[in-house]
Amino acid sequence: MKKKILITGGAGFIGFNSAIYFNNNNYEVHAIDDLSRKGVSKNLIKFKKNKINFYKVDIKNFGNLLKVLKKIRPSIILHQAGQVTVTKSFENPRFDMRSNIEGTINILECIRILKIKPIFVYPSTNKVYGSLESIKVLKRNKRYQYKSIKGINEKMPIFFESPYGCSKGAAEQYIIDYSKVYDFKAFILRQSCIYGPHQFGHEGQGWISWILMCAIFKKKINLFGNGLQVRDLLFIDDLLEIYELILTKAKYLKSTIFNVGGEIKNSMSILELLDFIKKEFKIKVKYRKKKERSGDQKIYISDCSKAKKQLGWEVRTNIMQGIYKLKEWILTEKKYLQKVIK
Repeated sequence: MKKKILITGGAGFIGFNSAIYFNNNNYEVHAIDDLSRKGVSKNLIKFKKNKINFYKVDIKNFGNLLKVLKKIRPSIILHQAGQVTVTKSFENPRFDMRSNIEGTINILECIRILKIKPIFVYPSTNKVYGSLESIKVLKRNKRYQYKSIKGINEKMPIFFESPYGCSKGAAEQYIIDYSKVYDFKAFILRQSCIYGPHQFGHEGQGWISWILMCAIFKKKINLFGNGLQVRDLLFIDDLLEIYELILTKAKYLKSTIFNVGGEIKNSMSILELLDFIKKEFKIKVKYRKKKERSGDQKIYISDCSKAKKQLGWEVRTNIMQGIYKLKEWILTEKKYLQKVIK
């Protein structure tokens, strides 16, 4: 009998890739999405082709959400839905709160009312750690680097410095509390920068995809700050593998938090990405300089030691492989993407 997995935000970048992945791995996949993001409605064609169950539902609408969960009664919930952009959280904190906190509570309340005990996986964010100004940072060539550590592990205290970091961190705490009180397994992944095919990147989120699309379509980008900011990058396929490892090993694990990213060997600054695109693809990216954004981390690199130890997980896709795969997808979808991005 196939395991039932419910994926919220199932038409978005990670949600869509997750739905296809688990469908191909013999899960019964149910996806919900409000289809509010540009471009994602196209993914419904592939849902239909792959016989993936789709429901247009806004997680902020508790009544509609409860009806769908009552029908499905999933044994796994992969909660991808929510507001995903730091900049938008400053522009509309109330919407950010409703999407990430109220939406999450609605799902948790469905679990409580229906008395189901799913494996609950919540992709959170490195933004719950704030700007990390207490960590000493050096400038080296075209990037920042940590002075005395290799990366950030789960022992780093959380510190919210944006409405987005606050809403995601608050959602984490509700999930932890509900999982204890109502006795189900919950796993929180504090993810760094995820990239890959089907990512309709924009300026505030999905920067690898956004900059690469702008380069290919000859659009000028905004460069916020000095461009030395560094993130570790994780290709979507490697993220999906850790999701499945969690599900297959859940009965042997306690509810916990994992930091997940590409680590130092798969890290890159904005200026390094521009150089990469120029060298590998012979495209010079034009940009205009802008003021550094509030609360932006100068550098964030994950320490994934815990995930490696408990799950046996390793990053398989290096930056060059991943960016080339992303470029291939952008070129395949070029006509459609030119209509979607601004």
